[in-house]
Amino acid sequence: MQDSVLVAGAGPVGLALALALAQRDFEVALIDPSISDETAPDSRVFALTPASRDFLQKLGLELGDCSQPVLQMAIADCHGEGCDDEFDIRFGQREGGEGEALAFTVKYGDLRVILENCVNRQSGISLYANSHIETFESGDSGIRAALTGDVSFEGALCCAADGARSARRREAGIATVEHPYNRTGLGGVLTHEKPHEGVAYQYFFPAGPLALLPLPPDATALHRSGLVWVEKPDVAHALAQFDSHELGHEVQQRINDNLGEMQGEGPPGLWPLSFRLALEYVKPRLALVGDAAHGVHPLAGQGFNMGLKDVATLVNVLEDARRIGLDIGSLNVLEGYQRRRRFDNTALAMGLDGLHKVFGCPGSLPRFVRRLGLSVLDELTPLRQSLERVAEQSGRRIVQ
Repeated sequence: MQDSVLVAGAGPVGLALALALAQRDFEVALIDPSISDETAPDSRVFALTPASRDFLQKLGLELGDCSQPVLQMAIADCHGEGCDDEFDIRFGQREGGEGEALAFTVKYGDLRVILENCVNRQSGISLYANSHIETFESGDSGIRAALTGDVSFEGALCCAADGARSARRREAGIATVEHPYNRTGLGGVLTHEKPHEGVAYQYFFPAGPLALLPLPPDATALHRSGLVWVEKPDVAHALAQFDSHELGHEVQQRINDNLGEMQGEGPPGLWPLSFRLALEYVKPRLALVGDAAHGVHPLAGQGFNMGLKDVATLVNVLEDARRIGLDIGSLNVLEGYQRRRRFDNTALAMGLDGLHKVFGCPGSLPRFVRRLGLSVLDELTPLRQSLERVAEQSGRRIVQ
């Protein structure tokens, strides 16, 4: 029982956590009411950092043709007079193609299927499809949960990976600091006439950014990109009603035909955006990971990467504690995880919140400041290279 962990939530973060724990010889019960034989489609596209991609590969995931390297990033400030043909900054691989990719894109649905297949093959994981926690008790000796279908579980720890509206977080009485952005994210996949050449495009409009993330070809289209478009809620809901040709045309008009004629690939998805930080990541016998612990603005695509860092850190903390005979569910052990992750997550969340506010300010002076900052960063190539190396090494700690 002291090696048994209940993982509540089987989204990509929960699936990765269950897989990582089982591969370290923990016994895992994985539950989620949304698991079924036919997973509901999700139109999101993830941009994995190199460190996140390496971590998933160490778990045995083979992304293969589902993943596309991002070789360059092109950013445009489109306030006021709108976008022109020049980007304010480009960065990525140097001329000649040297260096590592900036990121690796993958569709949510593809990633989830690959993770589920790995979980199904992994020993040590009991998967409870379409199941709920009916009752939950926590004490000095461990946890006890009654699950749907008259199933009971006893173990040392519950890991809450049950999303932004986490029931485990709420029932534990963990408070959050949060505020809505009054913005809605619209995500989907577009096909387009011209090749993306591995370039991710991000256009900053007054209401929010519009990003196009390169995707690999599939059987139906050679040139594809993931769309992440932040808009006011009424505008986003109106865009979601467009047919595939209308949506593609609207995006094409916004970005000055950089990728040629476009059209949507299936209906886009919508999700409300908010800033959210849990004031505590742990309680005795409970640890929060992923969206249950934090929610950030999507302008840098870091939400899932933050969740994977939570997973890697928590698993390392638990393994270290078990090796020296400590109770993995004790508050003393779990506070080690909180110390390692809460500061980093808070700093990144607040930094993204600040960028959202800077790029959302109308007027010529904020525009001048934005462009000056982007221009200075673009000119300081040695500094930028140093920062990229530091960021890369910092990220790689999660796979050691």
